[in-house]
Amino acid sequence: KASVVSVSWHPNSEFLATGSTDGRCCVYNVNEESMLPDPSPPFGELQCMEDSGAWVNTVMFSTSGRYLAYLTQDSSVSIKDLSEGPQAQSSKVRWKGLPFLTGAWLN
Repeated sequence: KASVVSVSWHPNSEFLATGSTDGRCCVYNVNEESMLPDPSPPFGELQCMEDSGAWVNTVMFSTSGRYLAYLTQDSSVSIKDLSEGPQAQSSKVRWKGLPFLTGAWLN
């Protein structure tokens, strides 16, 4: 079992990303329209999951919502281009210092 330690709302509020102590970064569909009868897809459905291999300190969507970043306890920063679909590979950069506990997107 793991604890969720970070959450981030997508800019259009249709998705929620979580980062947890088991090293997983997940994105869920939380569009309220999917709460109506015969939803498609169902509310809370997992859209994608990344296994980072280390405790996830922070998850965050870019201001456009196109990218998802997650910063992990092994001093890595991973970025996933969500426009390429749930199976797209994440780009990963490892820092040689202490891990980042938070981050920010700059325009």
